Amino acid sequence: MSQLEIEAWSQEDVHRWLIKEVQVSQSCADTFIKEEVSGEFLVLFKKKDVLDLGLKHGPAVKISCYVASLTEGSSHKSEYPAYVSTWTKEQVSQWLLQHVKLYRKYVEQLLEEDVSGDCLGCFKKQDFLDLHIKTGPALKILAELKKLNDRPEPSLEPLMDQREGDNVSLPQTLGNTQPDSKNKAEPEPQSEKTLTQNKVETTKCNTAGGTRIAEEVKLQPETSQITVMIKKFLDNLRGEDFKNFQFHLLECKKNENNSIPLVALENKNRIDTAQLLTSHFGTQEALRVTIHLLKEIGQHQLALELERNTGR
Repeated sequence: MSQLEIEAWSQEDVHRWLIKEVQVSQSCADTFIKEEVSGEFLVLFKKKDVLDLGLKHGPAVKISCYVASLTEGSSHKSEYPAYVSTWTKEQVSQWLLQHVKLYRKYVEQLLEEDVSGDCLGCFKKQDFLDLHIKTGPALKILAELKKLNDRPEPSLEPLMDQREGDNVSLPQTLGNTQPDSKNKAEPEPQSEKTLTQNKVETTKCNTAGGTRIAEEVKLQPETSQITVMIKKFLDNLRGEDFKNFQFHLLECKKNENNSIPLVALENKNRIDTAQLLTSHFGTQEALRVTIHLLKEIGQHQLALELERNTGR
């Protein structure tokens, strides 16, 4: 089909092409009708123009890719196996977590931007960079996609709504009640100001009777900043990795006879654990321990990033 023929399309023709050929959702196609996009305007569209219509990044990349093929006089052909284009955005997340081993923060970003399999197949490096995904992970995704051409279709295990090992409750201070259990599985990160003002409850064993004694520790500004940083790195650990981190943490000692007691880590989430690290070890030692434990559980890339961020 020549570009002159495409430019002659009515708004309804554009809508029909989006539904049948590009296979976007009805609401996406309706947006083009609302914005009065006929054929003569469609051929001018780039990804930014599609994003300016209010569409998510996934559909925007796909539509702009199809438009580019259309104006070149060719039909869009995927570089990857046909089953990839059938993946839902949830299945893309499963593949990225289970096979690519991508950081969860990047997976959640792609999920939020409605990146299904047919959209992912249109992504180039710059599209990942535009979503603030670093060059290394972006190149890895593209490389793993190409490897699918020479491998059997990967199995995808359903993801739990709440990751194993996660605890939805925020750290409980004296006099506070636990939040509603219906809250999101991943708590909102606390600001440095909030962490500075909050009192962190640490627990220790009473050697005489085995009871739990709450000891309040007031976080100083530097402690608050380090706690936030450690928490962000712990957020990148999946359920089993986070459990392993806590397991090895029990073996770390502040001095010869002062390790963290098991009771202090029971049912602790990532915020609790970060606060426990800085309150028990102090800021600099907490960083050293965190880097050591990340290496211990095989998370060398995370350990390296933390070392770089802290100049260690």
